[in-house]
Amino acid sequence: MNDMLYKVAISRIDGVGSVTVRALLSHFGTEQAVFEARPKELVKIPGVNEKVARSVPTGEALMAAERELDLMERYNIQAFYFLDANYPKRLRQLDNPPIVLYYKGSIDLDAGRVTGIIGTRRPSPFGLLQVDRLVEGLAPYQPLVLSGLAYGVDIAAHKAALQNGLPTIGVLGHGLRYLYPMDHRKTAEAMIEQGGLLTEYPFFKEPDPRHFLCAIAL
Repeated sequence: MNDMLYKVAISRIDGVGSVTVRALLSHFGTEQAVFEARPKELVKIPGVNEKVARSVPTGEALMAAERELDLMERYNIQAFYFLDANYPKRLRQLDNPPIVLYYKGSIDLDAGRVTGIIGTRRPSPFGLLQVDRLVEGLAPYQPLVLSGLAYGVDIAAHKAALQNGLPTIGVLGHGLRYLYPMDHRKTAEAMIEQGGLLTEYPFFKEPDPRHFLCAIAL
């Protein structure tokens, strides 16, 4: 758990992404060593400006990580760090993957087959019928169905997956404290038993329209 503390903490440093984390680890060796470094050492690393270098020794990121780990234990949430073996293999191939993923669910994220289904929030009745037909046709191949839990095509895809006995994951643009839209709570609860909810945002991060534009996909 102490190891994960520093991994979550490094993801909570404002202005630092996975590219910069790689550079920090290349120089300092471990996540813990990054937090033990002095600002004048940190600022030498590409991607680390003076503001970031000064913020690391304050311990704010570590305190935030401690709170996050407490919440993870309380609500049965898993965290996947981008350099660990259990991080989803498809996402690990990205140039700049999310540093930490938070997951509440029951299936392996490295499913052999994955199908992403997204679309308009205001589909026609014919469009919804096509979603049902598509998922039903995929059922014999047992893919993991991935979508965003939004109104319209997204929620239709999740419901069709559940009805056809397929695992399905909702990729969220907010932390796991929230569910947006709330109308989909019953479906989301069923998904946790037959798939899950996945996000790159910490527990108390509120829904923000800017985050829905770049939701991660397996």
